[in-house]
Amino acid sequence: MYIYMTSPPENCAPESKIFLPAPFCYKLTGGRLVIDKKKPELLGGAVIIDVQGLTGVNISSMTDEILAEVFRHKATATVVNGNNASQNAVAALVAEITKKMPEIRIFLPDTQMNARLFQNTPSVSLLVQSAISGGSLADSLERSVRLFGRARIGLETDRISIDFVVPSADFAGTSVPVARLPKERTVHFSEELAVNYFCTNDDGDRHFILFDDVSSLVYKIRLAERFGVSHIFMFYPHVSDIYEELEGELLRVYGEVF
Repeated sequence: MYIYMTSPPENCAPESKIFLPAPFCYKLTGGRLVIDKKKPELLGGAVIIDVQGLTGVNISSMTDEILAEVFRHKATATVVNGNNASQNAVAALVAEITKKMPEIRIFLPDTQMNARLFQNTPSVSLLVQSAISGGSLADSLERSVRLFGRARIGLETDRISIDFVVPSADFAGTSVPVARLPKERTVHFSEELAVNYFCTNDDGDRHFILFDDVSSLVYKIRLAERFGVSHIFMFYPHVSDIYEELEGELLRVYGEVF
């Protein structure tokens, strides 16, 4: 099991016996790879690249800059992130990375477009989003594994805290800080969504609240493991308040991963 802890430079996760570093401090601006001066120097793990500014750049030179950072961090994977980037430009970047460094694992968001374009590109893995408000996380993992194979799937295990007013036409929720959740509540667990939930009444409105804690986050990781998925990504600012407890529980389950 490989569990990457993604950290922006202003809120870096500490060194860990189980979490692999995944610095999120690179973005494309003006055709160049911009690196935050406060970048974390932890080695190994993955490098996260924001490629929303990819259109119109020299793909070959951009690839060289990205791979230079991959080498510097001694990383074994990179996440190419940027939903608004040109799909053609992303495909060209992936092809160039694969040509110059075929052993690097490239994670892309699990979208229908990425699944269609990169199904036959062995270096590309899909990153499934765990934060869902309907359907089944197991079904999402099963579908992606069926398309790409278990070795080419990762899970983005995001911690959520979302308030839904029901009934709702679009079932759109509002993010709520965990600290603001009511203390008096009867909590249940949804195996389909792989998240905790409870219901409240507030000024006549019925609220349905989904939230993660250590136990639900570990459940998502164990669920991914059942499908043969061994690459997990988490975002440090979202779990910083439960980091030590989460690390301790994962160490108990898995032991050291590197």
